[in-house]
Amino acid sequence: IAKKYRLTEHELRKVLARKKPFFSYMFIGNIAISKDPFAKVGIMLSGKVTRGSVNRNFFRRRFYELSRPYLTQIKVHAVFVPKK
Repeated sequence: IAKKYRLTEHELRKVLARKKPFFSYMFIGNIAISKDPFAKVGIMLSGKVTRGSVNRNFFRRRFYELSRPYLTQIKVHAVFVPKK
C-alpha cells in the first residue's frame, strides 16, 4: 500500500497509548479515530511471533495487501498485534 496509508512510528505509539482494543483468536486490534479522510494501518511483529527479518517483512507485506480494500471505507487508525 502507499505510504500515506501506513502508520508512522509516532502515530503507532499514539494509537497504542489511546487504544480501544478488541480481541480475536489470532490478533489484538487497537483502534483510534482518525482525522484523515482515509484509514491508516500498522502491524507490530515481534521476534517471538516471527523469527528473522525476512519472515517479518513477508507477513507485513501480506497484511498490507489484505487491508488494502478497507482503507477508503473507514476512517480510523488501526494497529494489529498478533498473538503467539
